[in-house]
Amino acid sequence: MTVSGIHLLVSYKCNARCRHCFLSAGPDHSRAISRERALTLIGEACELPEIDHLFLEGGEPFLFPELVLELVEAASLGGLWVGMLSNGFWAHSRSAAVDRLTPLIAAGLRSLSISTDSWHEEFIPKEKALRAAAIAQELGLSADIMSCDPQNSDVVCRGRAVDALGCTGEYDWAELVDCSERLAAPGRIHIGPDGEVHLCQGLLLGRSVGDAPLGDVIAGYVPGDHPLVSRLSAGGPAALADFARESGWRPSGLYRDPCHLCFEVRAFLRGRYPELIGPPEIYPAADGRLVASGPA
Repeated sequence: MTVSGIHLLVSYKCNARCRHCFLSAGPDHSRAISRERALTLIGEACELPEIDHLFLEGGEPFLFPELVLELVEAASLGGLWVGMLSNGFWAHSRSAAVDRLTPLIAAGLRSLSISTDSWHEEFIPKEKALRAAAIAQELGLSADIMSCDPQNSDVVCRGRAVDALGCTGEYDWAELVDCSERLAAPGRIHIGPDGEVHLCQGLLLGRSVGDAPLGDVIAGYVPGDHPLVSRLSAGGPAALADFARESGWRPSGLYRDPCHLCFEVRAFLRGRYPELIGPPEIYPAADGRLVASGPA
């Protein structure tokens, strides 16, 4: 596996609880990556010539201002291009936005993406998000707006969205034979607060950064040996669902897209593959309960 980018999930904690969040981020989560783990990870990434960028995400990374400032500086000094993703809650005014961004830019931040749409607006006023992006551009950052239209049928039905948006569809499970993720050669990986390596959000490599150096974790990934990836690569979510039927999984109805089916099947299989499906923050139902797992 050749990886050029690391997307670091600083925490699953967020000051919003958007209904479409496939990470199920929200205020009830508390874990954040430790300073020591994060700096070690960045140091190892900087030593790998194929890795050229780091993106800090969450949750909401701006809830941890001192930590992200240090991480931006460490990554930039190590030669990585550094970007961040935020909901812009901190842009209360022009001066507040300038105060937040100026030290990050000085530390080496190159890009800022701001998420806003009608779901985000239930928690963060749109004017704050737009102000954050505008001030970022004014200060010389590459800035953009990331938005989901609630009427858009392409909204991904996984994570909290499955229950919160009442995801329904038109496809029988056996029709969903394609997976849009490049699981055999991801190109970029997401790493969570405990060092868990996401091949796709909620689908883990199975070996955490910290158990071994980042380079060894990447080099040791063999898609064909991964019991879930091998099936997804061969026949998409339908192949994974067919495998889960041996343990008692049955379809709940029709599905909107492959992600919808895949998430349901993974939630069922969590008890059997806890090291490959997680962390639990990503799998709670809309009311905060953990999604029931299949047989261990």
